[in-house]
Amino acid sequence: MMEKETYANGQKVYELQDGKLTYFFKDGKVKSKGPFEKDQMEGEWTFYRATGQLWQVGNFKMASNTGAGSGTIRKTSWSTTKYLKREKSKNRLKGRTMDTYTLSNGVKMPVLGYGMWRNKNPKEAVQGVIDAISVGFRHIDGAAAYQNEELVGQGIKESGIAREELFLTSKLKNDAHGDDWQTDNLETWQAFEELYDEGVLKAIGVSNFSVEHLENLVNHARIKPMVNQLLVHPGVLQTETRDYCTKHGILIQAYSPLKPLSVLKEEARVQKMLEKYDKSIAQLLLRFDLQVGVVPLTKSVHRERIEENFDIFDFEIDDEDMQYLKEWSHPEFTEPDNKNERPPQVS
Repeated sequence: MMEKETYANGQKVYELQDGKLTYFFKDGKVKSKGPFEKDQMEGEWTFYRATGQLWQVGNFKMASNTGAGSGTIRKTSWSTTKYLKREKSKNRLKGRTMDTYTLSNGVKMPVLGYGMWRNKNPKEAVQGVIDAISVGFRHIDGAAAYQNEELVGQGIKESGIAREELFLTSKLKNDAHGDDWQTDNLETWQAFEELYDEGVLKAIGVSNFSVEHLENLVNHARIKPMVNQLLVHPGVLQTETRDYCTKHGILIQAYSPLKPLSVLKEEARVQKMLEKYDKSIAQLLLRFDLQVGVVPLTKSVHRERIEENFDIFDFEIDDEDMQYLKEWSHPEFTEPDNKNERPPQVS
């Protein structure tokens, strides 16, 4: 006879029968059974699906498919408080409309993007797009070089959302045009201008263009770039290029905004920020880019992380903390040499 069933968010997560604990995951499938006694399972418990753990509300107790225990929860462990905070985050995200920037040609670009770099696993790529759209992302950043644009299209189709509701970015491969950035970039850009005039492209921009690359187009092309995609995060601000873009009405997308995550999270000052804002280090870094005035492009194939990355619109980093992050430096993170080491692209 079944002794006890517990549900979380409408799904059965465990049952007790003859002192045995059964885990249930997505679609009610049994994950594992453990030799847990009834007295270990008394009280209110919350299930965290990603790790297969049950956390007892208000206590330092947990049960998992590797055993049961109690005591102090390590900082790296998921506590009930964090789980419940994530559940509240999900509720905040429901029905949220993505804010936008208006490009120089009047086209609106969502202020946060979901990136597809290095995402070649077909199942993960498609599901990642579906999850991102479900969470609220309306801006997907791709490229021919990522070799997954067909998967992006499949994910969009399966998501059920209208294509018109999305802002999609693609990029021309560097080997699709020559190596002389002064002549070849201008020739490629002129081809982009023609496609833009024909209505094939709704907006055109560049990637990894420094000031001298931009000046070549601003001074000789008919249409100025509307976007420039750059590496921007604490330690790498590319201030000169950003200031030039601002002066000429060029919006910046920021790739790899979480690059300094593992180093920054060890900083005592940053740890205090995380406590003050009640946010993760990833959320702090994404919010930093937003407040710098760039569009962060984040990536993950895990829905929990996708939700976390989207949940950055309910707090603001204060001026003192922003200044600290702007002045922060580390030898691992230096300004890129976009002229000699990273060839520029058009998007």
